[in-house]
Amino acid sequence: VNEYVLWIKRFYDGSIIYPVGWNDMIETVLESIANENDQRIAKRKLVDLARLISVEWAQDNRYSKITSSNIAAWGSALRTAADRGQQLDFIDRVEQDVHALLKGYLQSSQISSERYYPSEDYDNF
Repeated sequence: VNEYVLWIKRFYDGSIIYPVGWNDMIETVLESIANENDQRIAKRKLVDLARLISVEWAQDNRYSKITSSNIAAWGSALRTAADRGQQLDFIDRVEQDVHALLKGYLQSSQISSERYYPSEDYDNF
C-alpha cells in the first residue's frame, strides 16, 4: 500500500496511536448539534476541511504544513466548542486557520488548543 494513501486512511479512520479518526470526530460533533440544519452545515464544512487537512498532513513531515499536533489540538478544542455550543463558530475558525497554514500566513507551531480556548486563570484560595 502506498505510504501516502495509508496516512490518508489513518487520518479518516484513526490508528493504534490515535484511535479517534476524523470520521469519528464528525459523528461526535453532529451528535452534539440539536438543529438539523446546523448539522448539515457542520457536516459539509467538516468533510471539506477533511479533504484539505488530510492531503497536506499525509505528506512527508519535512514538507507538510499541518502536523499531528495540530489535528490533536483541533480535536481537543472541538470538544470544548461542543460543550459550549460553539461548534459552527469553531469550525469556521479552523477553516480560516487551515487556509492560513496552507498559504504560509500561519505556522503549525502557532496552532494549539489554547489558540481557541485559552486556559482560564483561577485564583488560589
